[in-house]
Amino acid sequence: VYSRLSKTNLRISLREIIKWLHRQAVLNSDNYQAVGMSLLGSRVDSSSSIKYDDFCATLGVSPTANASLEIIQRKDGVQFTDGALSVVIENAQLSRSPLWATSNLSKIPSSLQQALVRMAFAVFSNEPILLIGPSCYKSFLVSTWVQITNSSDKLSKVYLTPDTEAPELVGMMQPYSFADALFLLPQLYVSLQARHDVLGTEPLESVDGDIIRKKLVALRTT
Repeated sequence: VYSRLSKTNLRISLREIIKWLHRQAVLNSDNYQAVGMSLLGSRVDSSSSIKYDDFCATLGVSPTANASLEIIQRKDGVQFTDGALSVVIENAQLSRSPLWATSNLSKIPSSLQQALVRMAFAVFSNEPILLIGPSCYKSFLVSTWVQITNSSDKLSKVYLTPDTEAPELVGMMQPYSFADALFLLPQLYVSLQARHDVLGTEPLESVDGDIIRKKLVALRTT
């Protein structure tokens, strides 16, 4: 599959291959083509330079194999189905969303259903999700998912500005050097001591952090 995809405009990286294998293991499915379609199918749409049928042929699946989308309420949660694959998001409830409270599944756009199913597969596989689309669509999709899964307490909104830097979103590697690592040790010890005091466990051996910090500052400047 990798060699076939490398000859098309659709590139696949080693990271995506690892995600492919991981999702196949999480879903406990032997149908690697269907798993690949669930992972990479979002790349192919009406504006893609690769036709959908050609993409299916590259993966070795029928163009109609994953055409069946289902979102069903069960006693233990909501079942999301895409062709031969399905996952159950436990404790989810469709009726929490006004979208299902005011209409049935047949009236919900198929594009929204497909996006929700793809999101369910990614969440079930503990994968990050990147949403790309017109204004409001992405927010509405996330809002619907949060309502269904009753996870509004886990939702964090970050508003970006022209001054926003990448480390604020994805973090950065620290420490940068061995000397920086030594400089951070007293801070880590103080945090560890405070946590021990709160938890009521046996106190750690007393260490004067200020003395260590002064010595490490001298080490860094030499």
